[in-house]
Amino acid sequence: VKPKVLLVRLAHDDPWSDAEAGRTLDILESLGAKAIAFDSVPGRNSREFFQRAAELKNVVFGRELQPDPDNPDKLRLEEWPAAARALDLPWGVVFLPPSLKGVYRWQQAAVVVGTNAYPALESRAAALCQPSSTNSAGTGAFLVNFMGGPGKIPSVRLSRVLAGDLITDMVKGKVVLVGAADEFPGMTAATVAAARRAIRRR
Repeated sequence: VKPKVLLVRLAHDDPWSDAEAGRTLDILESLGAKAIAFDSVPGRNSREFFQRAAELKNVVFGRELQPDPDNPDKLRLEEWPAAARALDLPWGVVFLPPSLKGVYRWQQAAVVVGTNAYPALESRAAALCQPSSTNSAGTGAFLVNFMGGPGKIPSVRLSRVLAGDLITDMVKGKVVLVGAADEFPGMTAATVAAARRAIRRR
């Protein structure tokens, strides 16, 4: 099966200025990315970057759950940075359920915090692949597909993207997951499973 996900890895020594962040969006969009998912919300980018992301309609940001400072036993969503506020930006929760004997076999399509159910990042990215569906992965949990083993998903450094080394075939029709290289292992398989389900329905 042709991989439906491309990983773009940000190493700690990768420069990523605001101009480069915007250029990354434009390059991936021009090469036909179906959805562009960030594993976090960039905290130092400008209003122009977030406005461009909102205009594209296929960019989704991962937001973490953090302890409520007023009640550490409760969780709440991290705040948007000032530059991103009041914009219509798709987002999903970055969340890993407890492992089963060391394996993350299942992933939740949504995370319940208090009385609110928030979509997981993987579910929201998959939904962008099929706009007619509000939640392509459903409302419960879905099984993560580990077939193919590690190293089977295309993965490139951010520096290659900015250098113009990517070709259309590497990006077109795929979910592009952009994030820190050392944070990928936990969400890669879940993103692939969610994207595969959504794209299969097109």
